[in-house]
Amino acid sequence: MHKIFQNLFNGTIINVCKCLQCGVLKTTEESFFDISLKVVGFSNLEESFSNLIQNEIIQNYSCDQCKRLTTVQKQMRLKTKPNVLFFYLNRFSYDQKNQRNNKVHSKFEFKKQFNIKPYIDNREQETESLDYEYILTGVVVHKGNANSGHYVSLVNADKTTDGKWIEFDDSNVKIFSNDKFEETCFGRPILSGNENNQSEEVLNSNSAYILVYEKIVKKKLELNSQIVQYLKNN
Repeated sequence: MHKIFQNLFNGTIINVCKCLQCGVLKTTEESFFDISLKVVGFSNLEESFSNLIQNEIIQNYSCDQCKRLTTVQKQMRLKTKPNVLFFYLNRFSYDQKNQRNNKVHSKFEFKKQFNIKPYIDNREQETESLDYEYILTGVVVHKGNANSGHYVSLVNADKTTDGKWIEFDDSNVKIFSNDKFEETCFGRPILSGNENNQSEEVLNSNSAYILVYEKIVKKKLELNSQIVQYLKNN
């Protein structure tokens, strides 16, 4: 079962650290099942994702070649692409000064079709253009403020950019109108100024919290005999 989840949801991030003193490169890899993106200070998914992978200067880094603390430049890129890509939007934060949770209501846009190529390690072998394309197939929407609220799921039934969407609200299931997509998912600033009050404006504040994208051209799943037997039995 673990292998099935890996095949569907697992991707690989590559981190490259370059010592600015000697020029030596150190490369590490790590697996991921989701990517968290900042909402504050960004207007859309592409901006936030680009910020996540931009070059970072790190001080007091222990360089194996120099044998002392130096300054390095760190770059993060995606190495392998999962069939299903989850984005968690950081809509919630903690206010240390006032010691309370806050919800970020600001507008944050995302496309129904997303190209991941700009975020891929450029040392990887080029593949066909569709291999980088993802379709938005699911959205988890949060309604309310940081202390109380309700989650609703939207599912792209046709898995196309102009497909039919279905809304799952507890036991209530209905067709979701594409005309309401922006107002339901993108969020908007709270005009009252207090995002933690119980006004109708806050309690009815909708914004996407989790985005689910699927590759248009999926990589083949690696199914060993144990996985095949599990699928047959379940």
